[in-house]
Order: sequence, then C-alpha cells, then structure tokens
Amino acid sequence: GISTQRTLPFGTPDEVRAEARRVRDLLSAGGGYIFAPAQGIQGDVPPANIAALLEVAREEREQREAEEAKYGKAASELPWAVGVDEEDIPF
Repeated sequence: GISTQRTLPFGTPDEVRAEARRVRDLLSAGGGYIFAPAQGIQGDVPPANIAALLEVAREEREQREAEEAKYGKAASELPWAVGVDEEDIPF
C-alpha cells in the first residue's frame, strides 16, 4: 500500500498522488486491489496529504463510473483486449 512511514506524513501532496497512482496502477492490474494505506493513517499526516490520497482513490471510481455509463460495464469487464482503439469496439 501507500507508505504511512514516509510518503503520507512527510511527502508533499504531489508526492502522495504520485505514489498512490503508482501503487494503484501496479497492484490493481487484473482487479482485486483494495486501495488503502499500508497501515492506519496516523495523526502526523497533514490533512492535504489525506486529501491527495482520497483524490487518487476517487479518480479510479470516477473512471469506472464513466466507463459503466458509456459501455454498461467497466472497461476491465469488457471482452476486448487492452490497447484496442475505441473506434474498433463493435458497439
């Protein structure tokens, strides 16, 4: 998960976003990843860093909701391969 020892308490909001996206993208391939810090968030974490973490978590949800609205299901559930251009989708 996202580092609760280094990045969350001592990083900048941009560093938190970058690590959160990196971890999310690495671990969520194929589904099943629960987006969360490595441990509980401690009291020394600046509120701006918590907001940055939540912002990245919401990005994934908003992307999934947009895909579901457009295709009726999330892109990860569609039967076509990654890298297919949208205009090649048969529906």
